[in-house]
Amino acid sequence: MKSFKDRLPTKLISLFHTLAEVANAQGIEAYLVGGFVRDLVLEKENEDIDVVVSNSGDTFSKAVALHFKSQVDKRSQFGTYSICLADEGIQLDIATARSESYASPSALPDVVPGDLKADLFRRDFTINSLALGLNASSAFTLIDYFGGYEDLSNGIIRAHHENSFIDDPCRIFRALRFETRFNFRLETKTQAWLKNSIAQKIPDLLSGHRLWNEIQRTLQENDLYANINILHEYSLLPLLNTKIESLLQKPDFLKNIVRQLAWVQERDSEAHIERWIVHCLALVTPLTDEEIEELAQKCQWSNFLKDKILCGHSAIQTALPELMNECEKSPNKIFELFHLLSPEALVVALAQSDTPKANHATELYLNKIRQAGRIELNGDDLIRLGISPGPMFKNIFSALRRARLDEQITSRAEEESFVKKNFI
Repeated sequence: MKSFKDRLPTKLISLFHTLAEVANAQGIEAYLVGGFVRDLVLEKENEDIDVVVSNSGDTFSKAVALHFKSQVDKRSQFGTYSICLADEGIQLDIATARSESYASPSALPDVVPGDLKADLFRRDFTINSLALGLNASSAFTLIDYFGGYEDLSNGIIRAHHENSFIDDPCRIFRALRFETRFNFRLETKTQAWLKNSIAQKIPDLLSGHRLWNEIQRTLQENDLYANINILHEYSLLPLLNTKIESLLQKPDFLKNIVRQLAWVQERDSEAHIERWIVHCLALVTPLTDEEIEELAQKCQWSNFLKDKILCGHSAIQTALPELMNECEKSPNKIFELFHLLSPEALVVALAQSDTPKANHATELYLNKIRQAGRIELNGDDLIRLGISPGPMFKNIFSALRRARLDEQITSRAEEESFVKKNFI
């Protein structure tokens, strides 16, 4: 088979030579597997690297971590070891080759040691069942037992056997993600097997945690509209809430998300925007707060995520009528409109309103008003000035902000003078 060394960046070639040296020293075989190999064939960047070794994955992982002066960060219940190579910006997952079996539909697999072929066969699709050897005898040469290279070339997603989606219904969501991400198509039998598992309600057997893991990965994809649409086509949205299907009646809103996300990122260098949070806020747009609470409970969200989504949802609903109002807005009004919106909520609100005046107000806020409305005094300063904590604090800060935005005050000293004059 063809060598893919010429497609690898220099830093990865050096890393892989090191892994081969560690493997050779231990007398074992090491292989690159999974999505990294798939994306290498497709000439797409991917630095989440999975390595399978013929045995002694724990010993191999410790030796690799020692070489890079790192540590084995975690160990999964299936014997996978994770090493973060911070200097290289690379995540390395290492496992011993294994075979899997499933005692019942949707159960976690029973794992026993296996050879490379068994390890590749246990994977979801042929396109993810490719390997690259690392040892000298097979260095960077593609290993393809199941026709994955041809399926990649032809844009086909093919499962290994008819029980694939019954054994692990998470594969349903992965298949649909790959279909939209790569513009691939499901092989005929694979599509029939997938539909059959849905008809048998196998996805209903997933725990809320496992279901949300797959939904979260879907929300990380670029094209929100395409991914929601394909979940609808296969009748999977009711697993979350049937009202989410109403989003498909607003295709412009979903398609605007991509444009507005790029627009805000260009103009707000301070913001770290998580795309999947943007998409999650868009997903729950048709839901009430109570329905979001129910979704959070079903999918076992963390309290942090639940609060973030509920706060973002509420802020969007509050801001939207003003954003869609075409009247001119004062600096104070613009500040009040935007300062409670997280960057992710701002993107969703703009995608819903989608008016030139809303975008203009956003630019004013990001470029001028946000900075102008920042107050230097804090609660401790007010206490120092002799003001007791209480509702008065809110009134003082609101007055200070208005004065700042109206350019009545421009410094910390002027803030103190303003407070003394008006509140003491």
